[in-house]
Amino acid sequence: MAEVAVLGAGLVGSWIVENLASQGYRVLAVDSDQKRISKLENIATTIHQNVNDDLIFSLDVKVIVNALPGRIGHSVRKSLLESGAMIADLAFTF
Repeated sequence: MAEVAVLGAGLVGSWIVENLASQGYRVLAVDSDQKRISKLENIATTIHQNVNDDLIFSLDVKVIVNALPGRIGHSVRKSLLESGAMIADLAFTF
């Protein structure tokens, strides 16, 4: 079981994955972009998939970091809050 799931492996999300993994955390990275996710395969468990409510409720983690682009991060915010995990929400919306 991963301790932390990072949703989004762009500039911010990949930095978070790398930083947490370097500190010894077991990390799960999720992103819909195969190139982004493949760069993290050696340091984290990875899932190449769009983030949706079903995925969120299937995660078995203590902490979820929302590093998704604004509109996507906002669309799953309710499910994140209902998931039972601790949430660090870094998605920005206007």
